[in-house]
Parts: sequence; C-alpha cells; structure tokens
Amino acid sequence: MEKQTWRTIEPQVFKPATKGDYIEGVLVSKIPKEDGMSAKYYISNKDGEHFLWGAKLLDERLQFIKIGALIKITYDGQADYKDNKMHLYTVKIAKTSKIPAEQTVEMA
Repeated sequence: MEKQTWRTIEPQVFKPATKGDYIEGVLVSKIPKEDGMSAKYYISNKDGEHFLWGAKLLDERLQFIKIGALIKITYDGQADYKDNKMHLYTVKIAKTSKIPAEQTVEMA
C-alpha cells in the first residue's frame, strides 16, 4: 500500500459583508432548512472548502443547481423587505455545468 499525503478539512464560513463579495467553486452539498436552522451550502474551490448559511433569496436560487455544478454567488447587499432587511444574491452557473431541461431558468 502506497503512503498517502493527508490534509485537514476545515471549512471556512463564507460570510459576505460588502456588496460585491463573492465565492465561486463546485457545489459539493446542500443541507435543507430544518428544525429552525437555515439551509447550508458547501462549496469547494482552489482555496479549500467553504460553507454558507442559506437565506430566503439564496435558497430559492440554489434549488435549481445540482451538486457538482460550478457556481458563483455574489452578495448584492441588502434591501428592505416587510419590516426587515433581506440579503440579496446573484447566483450564476458555469455554462459547462448542466441543469436538466425541466429545471432550466434564466440566471442573472
């Protein structure tokens, strides 16, 4: 058996603070919202592993993306929504990534 080289997996939280902050990489996993916890999304890229907490708009957009797709999520700031602030995101998928025809949507 050949000797393996190992690296530690320690996902970093992607927590955008400024409009224009973004993350891109391969969508590795999606954990749906449950038991009062927000959804979680796991992305892997050249910098390592990352996760980000879901938000209403983000959850709606990422439901169309399949695991394994190359994506880019850009934070677009906040907007007033009812009595709160809503976080805004643009979600893009690489043209080389596939979305089944019945789920194809226009992405900004």
